[in-house]
Amino acid sequence: MYKLDANTFDTLWSVKYGGSEDFLSNMIELPDQTMVLAGTTNSNDGDVPYGHTYTAKEIWVLRVDTLGNILNGTTFGGSDGSVIYTLRYAPEGYIYLAGNTNADDYDFLHAGFGSFDADPWIVRLDTNLSLKKVLVVPGNNNETRPFMEYMGPNSLIMGFGSSGTNPEVYGNLSLGLHDLVVMHLDSNFNIKWGKRIGGNLDDAADGICLKYTDTKFCIVGSTRSCSGDIGFKRDCNGTTSSMLISIIDTNGLVHHCKAYGDSNTANWAAPPTLVVSGAYLHDGKIYAHYYTQGEAGDMDMNLSPQRRLAAWIGAFDSTANLIGKKTIDGGGQTGFIGQNLFVKNNILYWNLESGAGKINSYSCDTSEYFGILLGLSLTPLSTEYSSGDFNLIKIFPNPAHNEILISLSPALRKSPCVFSIHNMQGQKMFSKK
Repeated sequence: MYKLDANTFDTLWSVKYGGSEDFLSNMIELPDQTMVLAGTTNSNDGDVPYGHTYTAKEIWVLRVDTLGNILNGTTFGGSDGSVIYTLRYAPEGYIYLAGNTNADDYDFLHAGFGSFDADPWIVRLDTNLSLKKVLVVPGNNNETRPFMEYMGPNSLIMGFGSSGTNPEVYGNLSLGLHDLVVMHLDSNFNIKWGKRIGGNLDDAADGICLKYTDTKFCIVGSTRSCSGDIGFKRDCNGTTSSMLISIIDTNGLVHHCKAYGDSNTANWAAPPTLVVSGAYLHDGKIYAHYYTQGEAGDMDMNLSPQRRLAAWIGAFDSTANLIGKKTIDGGGQTGFIGQNLFVKNNILYWNLESGAGKINSYSCDTSEYFGILLGLSLTPLSTEYSSGDFNLIKIFPNPAHNEILISLSPALRKSPCVFSIHNMQGQKMFSKK
């Protein structure tokens, strides 16, 4: 873990944790400014409190102080391996985690459907990292990328993708090949309601759920469907996967469910073309980022005919409309690390992982893969403003060629206007009537 200066991002200190095989993927800050780190471990050495005689991937949780010193830690899981996707803190003093497990014993003891059948789980810890409550939802087929969100006292949202047919995953409500399952739980993990969301094909969770208001939450996933709950989809030929954004209330009512992606898919037949990587809520807008090989539609064109993976970010309003976007194609294989997005001084910062270091536009050395902390102004990201059925302004940055393509709609050209571009210091860089 690294602590960076808030203004310069220079490294203030760094700490390594773990034993021989570990991976930390999630982090939250508690009210006392200590931090909780969570991930997985196969270690039984170092500073990992493994505690079992068997060797399998377990969930690993640490609480550290502001200097990175370990205050306490724990592991939990079972003998067949587990993964984590979500980490949340509740004001009541609890820590919630959600993920998948192949285990049906030890901490994840439940009546499952056999080995290698991953089931979603949710766990509650106290701030001493003591295990307080566990719920595992058994499915008889394919349950994918679970998520949870704290909505308030006695109100938790849990969900996952499922092809299961058994009652525990609401198989009787199946809509298509693979559905998005959403459940509302109380603080003791009793189920208030559960339902399936999606259309006639594949609709998947991607481990991401954000509290939008006290009564609404946003799920970010992917879909191939153009029916059922899917109110809008850019491409409906059924061969490619588009990003899905759904806004639902705590009574289970789907308010908005829309999909975006590549509309030019004739020469791409190996879905998915777009994979969710992370999301962030800021000032009423939802920012979601993805890997994509798509071109046209909501995706900008790749810089190379190789159709390599590029990084894409979209901004969405309260009705799940796309109001801003940006594609990052670094010239190599570009993508995202983890689910890291944050805003500081009107800059949206995100982590990118990029390959082919010798040819990449953002390369800093000759490493095969390297990480980038990239900052985007929130204002340019939102300049694609929609009015009715036409876009007034479209801006397509091309940092690799140091160019910006600006497209004005015919409706905007009918009346006199002045178009200006300013840098982050407010200096006018370009102006045209």
